[in-house]
Amino acid sequence: MAELKEIPVTIIVSGRNSSSTLRSCLESLAGQDYPIGEILCFDNRSTDDSREIAGEVATSSKVPIRIIDGGEGGTLSSAYNKGAQMATCDIIVLCHSDCMIPSSGELRKLITPLVSDPSASAAYPIQLMPREVWRKFPFWQKFLFASAVERVGHMRCAMFDAVWRDLYLKAGGFNEKSFTSTCGYGG
Repeated sequence: MAELKEIPVTIIVSGRNSSSTLRSCLESLAGQDYPIGEILCFDNRSTDDSREIAGEVATSSKVPIRIIDGGEGGTLSSAYNKGAQMATCDIIVLCHSDCMIPSSGELRKLITPLVSDPSASAAYPIQLMPREVWRKFPFWQKFLFASAVERVGHMRCAMFDAVWRDLYLKAGGFNEKSFTSTCGYGG
């Protein structure tokens, strides 16, 4: 069996008021055993201490973490689109700030289909929502993910997805008008 070609990735993390989950998210990403060129952490107008938490993690991380102000119109989709334009790696990983990666080998599992199959354009994980993680969420997230607690399922919604950067940019990224918290979800 051929050895896996390790192509470094840029991870784009987007969040707003993520103080209850951001530290776990960034630390679990930085602790992966697959090469990460950079983590771009977008803060979309947080009013809590999310930026400070990201800064604390960045100072002790072995992986470069850049904290980026999402700006006045900062949304999940605009952060992903801006991050893809800023990325320095050929593969981008889109990650919500409330994702906590359960083991150090998860990024490798996610990336393997892209680097081992020339016809693969994107990859997505199996989602698991452990009760102890769900309990850390604020009310609206608990409500949104209540049906997923303790269940395993396929999830492709930019929570921890990987895609070739050039294909993402060629496709135009996410539709910033319809993939927002105020207009519903759809890319």
